[in-house]
Amino acid sequence: MICIPFAGGREKFCIAFVSMADSPPWAEWGEEEESLLRIFSEMLGGVFERVGTARELQKERALFTTLMDNIPDHIYFKDSQSRFIRVNRAMYRDHGFERQEDVIGKTDFDLFTEEHARQAYADEQEIVRGGEPMVGKEEKETLPDGSVTWVSSTKLPLYDQDGRIVGTFGVSRDVTERKCAEEERRKLELQMQHAQRLESLGVLSGGIAHDFNNLLMGILGNLSLALGHVTQESPGWSNIKQAETAALRAAELTNQMLAYSGRSKPDFKPLNLTKLVREMSHLLEVSISKKIELRREFQDPIPLVDGDAAQIRQVIMNLITNASDAIGDRKGTITIKTALTDCSKSYLAGCYINDNLPAGPYVFLEVSDTGCGMDAKTMERMFDPFFTTKVRGRGLGLAAVLGIVRAHKGTLKVYSELGRGTTFRVLFPCSASGFESEESGREEEKPWRGEGLVLVVDDDEIIRGVSEQLLRKAGFDTICAPDGKSALETIRQKAGSLAAMLVDVTLPEMSGQELIERIRAIDCKTPVVLMSGYNEQTATENMKPGLYQAFVQKPFNMQALATAMKDAMKPAGS
Repeated sequence: MICIPFAGGREKFCIAFVSMADSPPWAEWGEEEESLLRIFSEMLGGVFERVGTARELQKERALFTTLMDNIPDHIYFKDSQSRFIRVNRAMYRDHGFERQEDVIGKTDFDLFTEEHARQAYADEQEIVRGGEPMVGKEEKETLPDGSVTWVSSTKLPLYDQDGRIVGTFGVSRDVTERKCAEEERRKLELQMQHAQRLESLGVLSGGIAHDFNNLLMGILGNLSLALGHVTQESPGWSNIKQAETAALRAAELTNQMLAYSGRSKPDFKPLNLTKLVREMSHLLEVSISKKIELRREFQDPIPLVDGDAAQIRQVIMNLITNASDAIGDRKGTITIKTALTDCSKSYLAGCYINDNLPAGPYVFLEVSDTGCGMDAKTMERMFDPFFTTKVRGRGLGLAAVLGIVRAHKGTLKVYSELGRGTTFRVLFPCSASGFESEESGREEEKPWRGEGLVLVVDDDEIIRGVSEQLLRKAGFDTICAPDGKSALETIRQKAGSLAAMLVDVTLPEMSGQELIERIRAIDCKTPVVLMSGYNEQTATENMKPGLYQAFVQKPFNMQALATAMKDAMKPAGS
């Protein structure tokens, strides 16, 4: 018997015992037999080694397949022509295939849009040519059905056993959630920056409102005084009247700045929409091209609406300007119309602002043009902030219109056709005040006159001077104080002899509110009229009730001041 080891590589892993049959125990093996047996053992060892290697390879392949098919990322192997030769389960299932074999031989052109497939093919051919990997490239994958995902892709060259590049190997990880989060964060940052800009604008606007309105007060007050020295038949009367109107519109611009910055709140009052548009007629005429005809179709009488006059004027101006731009340099027509209409629930549901508005009567303002019209895509975005089709547009006009109409609990209906023109219909709910009374519409009433001594408190010399003249023209005597300290001293000296006080809300060293509180400790009966560059709701937001009797916003004319003084001095309960 002979013992022979079976060699497998560098290690001997088996021993065979071989004996000669029918031979005596003392028989010996010759060198030739031993040599043959050694060759045989090496052959058997090679067979055993290959069997073991095949089993190991099978185990490794099963492990590799298990690993690939349990990774949620898309893993793929491609040949040199970017054809898939192997993909993992996540990839073929995400693309709607049941088996891996359904994807083999296909390209990105079969799975994605042409644009994405062309870019992927270019990237992979560059890797095949140069051998440089592409690491962490974020790209948008668009499927044929239009769905979009964002992936971070890493692609490497695929080598054969001789070291030649024969294709590419890639891993694509879905980062859509992260990209969406980044986009939301970017939007939030933009909103914060916008809020900061508005806050800065609010601080700036506060100073502008005060200083600019003081300047306008000097202009408007003197124009009002000048009107008192001429008759309507005078050649200069219409010029002064137009200048007065322009000064009032300039004051509204300041209020609009404050509204944009959040420093001014809407001042809702019953308004006659037809009357409001009529008052703007001259301004509308000069705001459009001379080639455009402006037509007016007004319903009169018409129910009142509750609104902020300055903001509704802004809506009208924005719609008229848009209509003019749509017509351009060509001849055309803009029609502005006011009327009362009855709106059903279904009609309101089809409007741009569907805030579950109640069915019923609505007063509408309609601006139509014979301009270029809008296509469906433009109409979808026309109210988006900063969206514009104009070369020098800012894209804020219609966005502001939408915000103002929503604040007035109204809605909009838009009709447009390319080449035919556009119609904007703005609907406002009717006011509980009903119709404008005949008395309120009369402008030729006898001017109200008062009497007595009025204390005027303002730190601006122009304001004090104009206010004094306006009050004297209304029948009052006046005395002035430039600040709170001087005002208190005057009140102590004139105790019991003052008929009323006209006090600015913004004063140096001592605010108007603080001054009035200290005045009331001395004199609790004399009527107080407040004046401010802000509207009443904003200027008196933190003021205790009962401290003042009337309010007038700067800049004001003779009629506005006389109305405020009359309201403040009327007997209680009248």
